[in-house]
Amino acid sequence: KFMIALLKGTGLKKKTWQEMFKPQIRVDSKAFPELYWGLGVGLEIEGKKKYFWHWGDQGDSKCYMKADLTDQDGFLYFTNSANGLAVADRILEDAMGGFTPALAWLNYERFNPAVKELLQTARSNGAAVALENYRHNREKEIIQQIPEVSMNGIGYKLLRLNKIDDAILVFEQNTKDYPSSANTWDSLAEAYDKKGNKELAIKNYQKSLELDPGNSNAAEQVKRLKQ
Repeated sequence: KFMIALLKGTGLKKKTWQEMFKPQIRVDSKAFPELYWGLGVGLEIEGKKKYFWHWGDQGDSKCYMKADLTDQDGFLYFTNSANGLAVADRILEDAMGGFTPALAWLNYERFNPAVKELLQTARSNGAAVALENYRHNREKEIIQQIPEVSMNGIGYKLLRLNKIDDAILVFEQNTKDYPSSANTWDSLAEAYDKKGNKELAIKNYQKSLELDPGNSNAAEQVKRLKQ
């Protein structure tokens, strides 16, 4: 009802309604020149087409709306998932057609089936098999590379399941894919620490500290492990 009211101007003075959809400032003039801020909403202007959009994020629940002021139709999407907006661009493409620059600007991680497949295979057949399949499919461009945060999440899920060796393999893969990230080495160190391998835990915490001297957790863990 809210989106329809905005489309129709219901309950708004005409001047207020017009001001809402007047471009006030660009969102990002270089990367997304078609995006603007209006009055209380975002705007997407492409040629003669004008859309308004907005989103909400409360952690485990998210929403997104986009409406076409020219054709008077729109799309409203609610999700009770922390990753719910990962598929919003694909749904919007089917519903309204075309690319949605506002979602690209928001930069929510897109749905990647490789994440689910790797975790499931690691749980059932072990991480060595899962990672071998993953690397093969990635090389053949059958799947996308798993982002650092997602791969780290898989490692921690395995760690919570007490599949420590499997978690180590996953964290090691992450250090190979993202060697300049202090967080990947920190996570690998934590897994070695849980396994009881102090030497490798210290080594990897120190590597994390080299990349990020401000990593207080790594510094504290090295001090603890050396006692």
